[in-house]
Formats: sequence, C-alpha cells, structure tokens
Amino acid sequence: MTRLAPMSAAEFAAYFEALIPDYAMDKVTAGQWTPDESQARSAAEVASLLPAGQATPGHHFRVIEDASGQTVGLIWFAAEEQGGQKIAYVYDIRIFPEARRKGHARRAFRALEGLVQELGLAGIGLHVFGHNAAAHALYVELGYRPTGINLFKALGPPLPN
Repeated sequence: MTRLAPMSAAEFAAYFEALIPDYAMDKVTAGQWTPDESQARSAAEVASLLPAGQATPGHHFRVIEDASGQTVGLIWFAAEEQGGQKIAYVYDIRIFPEARRKGHARRAFRALEGLVQELGLAGIGLHVFGHNAAAHALYVELGYRPTGINLFKALGPPLPN
C-alpha cells in the first residue's frame, strides 16, 4: 500500500533546492522562458506561491512511501478555490529515478484521492507540460480530463529586432 507521509523539514529543504532549477528547465523545454531568465523567474514564482516555505498555509508536502515504507517520491498540493469549490491543486509530483515505471505515481494519486476527501476537498486539479507525454497518459488513465489546452506552432527562426 502506498502512503503519503508528512514531509520532514530536511526532506523539504532537499526538495526545495531542486524545485527551482527543475521548474525553470521545464519552462525552458516548453518554450515559455529563455534559459537566461529561467532561474530568476522560477525563484520568483516559487517565492510568491510559498512565502512561508513549507509552513505556507493551505500547502501540503508529502513523501510517497511504498508498501515497505521506502520513500519513492514526493508530492506538493494546495487547497485552492476552483469553480466555487475547494479542490486540491497538485503543483508537483516526483517519483525518484530509481523508482520510476513501477506504478508508484498511479498509487500515489489513488492515495491522494483519499487524503483529499479526508480534507473535505471536492476534487483534484493539476497542470502537465506538453512535453511530458507519459504523465499526460497517466492522468488520462486515472480519469483526469482537460480543462484547457494551450497549443503552439513554430514558424521558423525568430525575426531580428
């Protein structure tokens, strides 16, 4: 059975250290930010979301433990308002590289459903980057449906200024 356990301060510190560069890279890969601006923009976004770090009200940080109690990943979600209801919005889920492709993310989302219901929230929302086809496929398989889709078509090299 997969368990979502509270994240310790040390686990949060290690996670936070990787969060900003990883998010910056995702935004660059998605073509939304340039490499030069990505670190500063990522840090600013994270700071605005988590002004009190791990203690930011409404934000939940959990480690994902497998049936043996081994930590195989982590998840960050927050209680947010959407369509007049309080929902859990998943900001990040990470399965550690050595634990990937073993069903941990699927089981973590199933465990999250129970936790979200215990918290009295009406549903779960999330964002997936277009370049993350495996995550998108998992979310569809788990019953998530698109609520908006951004598309882009490159037409060649950028025009000179």
